[in-house]
Amino acid sequence: MEFFSKLLQDIGSVLTLKRNRLLSISSDRERLFGAAFLFSLPYILHFFLAYFDFGWGVVFLGYALGSVFFKAASLLIAIHFVSFTARKFFSGQGVDLGFFKPIAYGMSLFVFPSLLMFMPFEGFVSFLNFVAFVFLLVITYKLLRFYHRLDIHDSLLLLALGIFVYFSLDFLLSSLQFSI
Repeated sequence: MEFFSKLLQDIGSVLTLKRNRLLSISSDRERLFGAAFLFSLPYILHFFLAYFDFGWGVVFLGYALGSVFFKAASLLIAIHFVSFTARKFFSGQGVDLGFFKPIAYGMSLFVFPSLLMFMPFEGFVSFLNFVAFVFLLVITYKLLRFYHRLDIHDSLLLLALGIFVYFSLDFLLSSLQFSI
């Protein structure tokens, strides 16, 4: 129970964008499990809720691979790309795993839309996903500024590159799904 109470406190710290809390989550090795859990939770919910909608079968497996695994892989690669590029080409100060943890805590914003995914109000769920995605971009921007210690222009450039990498990978991997 202590794990979940600490997890909720950390989520609150990340969502309020407190600089010191973001940096402490980034540097704490014990928060990696919570970060991995929160990063995967929306995708796991999406996977199991899709099961209840489709059942097990070829359609479900194709959907699950494309919607769940490929989107998670695209986001992980984009996060790593942004952090790696910040370190190697913009003299960023942080490490990739520390950059990942607060972003993973921000993924908690996608849990509620994932739970509502198959409800009859699609437009509202899409809006919630959009708001969560924009806030995840804000968290990423703040981390580029606080954690990697980049200036405004470099942070915005890397954020734009990260968005491009994410959507490009998502498009490429999703097209693989339909060619299998």
